[in-house]
Amino acid sequence: MAILTKFLKKDFNAVLKNYNLGSHKRHRHIPFALGNTNYILWTTKGKYFLKIFESGSDSDVNFQIKIQRRVYKKGVEIPKIFLNKKGKELTMHNKKRVMITEFVNGRHPHSYNKKVLKELSENFVELHKVLLTLKLRGNVEFLPLDKMHRFINKNKDPFVKKALPKLMKEINSLNKSKMRKCIIHGDLNEVNLMMNKGKLVSFIDWDDAHRDYLVRDIGVFLTHTVLTTASIRPELMSYFLKIYDKGMKLSLDEKKGVYYSIKVRLLGSATWIYLQCKNHPEQVEKLTRYIENNKTRFKIIDSITADDFVKLFD
Repeated sequence: MAILTKFLKKDFNAVLKNYNLGSHKRHRHIPFALGNTNYILWTTKGKYFLKIFESGSDSDVNFQIKIQRRVYKKGVEIPKIFLNKKGKELTMHNKKRVMITEFVNGRHPHSYNKKVLKELSENFVELHKVLLTLKLRGNVEFLPLDKMHRFINKNKDPFVKKALPKLMKEINSLNKSKMRKCIIHGDLNEVNLMMNKGKLVSFIDWDDAHRDYLVRDIGVFLTHTVLTTASIRPELMSYFLKIYDKGMKLSLDEKKGVYYSIKVRLLGSATWIYLQCKNHPEQVEKLTRYIENNKTRFKIIDSITADDFVKLFD
C-alpha cells in the first residue's frame, strides 16, 4: 500500500535522538497496513518496529497505549513499548505521533490444523482472562458490536445495504445481560498473531483495542482463518470453539454473538476497505477484490443460522 508518511534516514535519526536505541542503519516499510504507517527499523543497537499514528484522537491513542501497558505488566505476550528519554511512549516528529516497540521474531500463521488451533484457542482464553480483569474506561472511537451499523451504513454497496438491517435485527434480539463486556484486542486476525516453532509468542498491533463484547475477538479470528470463500470448515471451527468454551464458558447468547460477530466483521471490514480506496487509489482493483471476497464469505456464513452455529460448540 502507499506510504502515508514517508520517513527518510534523517527522520529516523531525528526520532532516535529521543531514545537510547542507536542510530539508523536501514529500514523497510510494512505495506499491508492501511490506517497507519509502519516500518521495520534496524539501528546500530538492534531491530525495532516503528509506528506512525495517522488517525485517531490523542485520547484514543493514549487509551490504547494504556491498555498495552497494563496487559504487558500482567504478563501477556505483547511487544514492549520503548520509552523515550522523557519517559513517554509517544514521540512527536513533524506533528506526527511516533511509537517504537520491540521487534517480535516469528511468523504469522498461514495454515490452521488442529495443533495450531489448540495453541491459539488456549492462548485466547488466557488473554481474555486477563482482559476481563482490566477496569479501564476511556473515550474510544470504536463502535461495539450492537452499534456497528453506524459505521457500516457508510458503505453504499447494495449488497451491504440489504444485508445490514437483517443482521442488526438479529443482534438486537440477543440478551446483552448474558454477554460479558471488557477490553478486547479488536483485530485478532492472522497478521496480528506471531508464532515460533508452533507456539504463540505475541499478540501484536493493539490499534483497535477498545471496550466491547468479549466474543467479538473470537468472531474476528474465525472470520480471517477457518472461514474461506469455499466453506465454513465446520470441523476446524468446531474444534477451536470447543477448546475455547472449555476454558472460557460461554452463555448461549455469547455463542450466538460469535456468529453475529463474524458477519459484522465481514461487513465492517468491507466498509473499511471501501472507505480506504480514497487514500490508496493505486490499489483500488486489489481492494475491490478483497471486498468481493468478504461478500462471498458473508453468503457462506449466512447460509447457516445462529442455532446451527451454536451446535458447533457441542
